Amino acid sequence: MEITAEQMDAIRDAAEALKEIFEILKEKLRELCKKIVDVLSPYLQKVMRWARDAWRECLKAHAQAAGLEKCYHLAFFARKRRTRKKNLKRLLERMEDEE
Repeated sequence: MEITAEQMDAIRDAAEALKEIFEILKEKLRELCKKIVDVLSPYLQKVMRWARDAWRECLKAHAQAAGLEKCYHLAFFARKRRTRKKNLKRLLERMEDEE
C-alpha cells in the first residue's frame, strides 16, 4: 500500500495540528495547576502551622513529664536557628535517654 504525497501532506498537517493542540493543553494545564496551588496554598500553610503547633505541644508535654522544661525552652526560644536546632536535638536525645 503506497502513501501518496497528498496523504503524506495530510498526515503532516494533522501532526502539526495535534502538536499545537498539545501545546495549548499543556499551557492550560499549567495555568490550572497554578490556580489550584494559589487556592490551596493558604490552607496548606494553616495545616502545616497546626501540625507544627500540635507537635510542639506534644513535645512540651513530654518534656514536662520528664522534667526537661528548661531544655524545651532552650530548644524553641533560642535566638539563633542553629542553636535552636542543636538544643532540640539535645532535648530529643535526653528524652530518649529518660525512656
